Amino acid sequence: MEVLAKKEIDNPHTCYICSKELAGQDKKKTLICKSCRKIINIYITDEDEKERAMALMGPEVAKIRKLIKQGINSKKLQPVCRICKTKYNSHNYMSDPTNLICRSCYRYIEEILPEDRRDLNQVKLTESELFKLRKAWEKDKYEDEDRKKHQWFLEEYCGKLLDIEHLTKLVGVQQAQRIYILEKQRHRELHAQRQQDTKK
Repeated sequence: MEVLAKKEIDNPHTCYICSKELAGQDKKKTLICKSCRKIINIYITDEDEKERAMALMGPEVAKIRKLIKQGINSKKLQPVCRICKTKYNSHNYMSDPTNLICRSCYRYIEEILPEDRRDLNQVKLTESELFKLRKAWEKDKYEDEDRKKHQWFLEEYCGKLLDIEHLTKLVGVQQAQRIYILEKQRHRELHAQRQQDTKK
């Protein structure tokens, strides 16, 4: 009896997706190895698609097989936050593994998204929501530096800003765009101030 039980346990079972042999699994169950589960969780963000992949149905299985053929494996996978683009060694740093938002960026979700969209385990973020979250993160990260450079350019060039081409050569495309946004805000504030002064 013990020998039979041991043989049953030692029987290898194969992962349906990558064909990796798994020992000690019930052959009647449809199984996916841990590595393939991890790949599914990272590369398939839609919950319905993820469910189909875990149930081994639909084109999602072919998508995962294709990724494995391309050399993707769970050891090489590093989750990257979709807001700040920081690479992490583990999914433990993610507040939400579905939308791939790291814990430090989660506060932007609380600031920007309405209350019914904040439970990220239930909600898949839209591209426009991700864009707003990225902009909030960028503003937070670069605002002080951008303001200092904006002020420096105004002082250096007698209260006027260089044209966008020259500014881009000096500070790069992204910072030049952010400085121009600050300049537009300054113009709006000056215009509003002038209107108030004329009313007096």
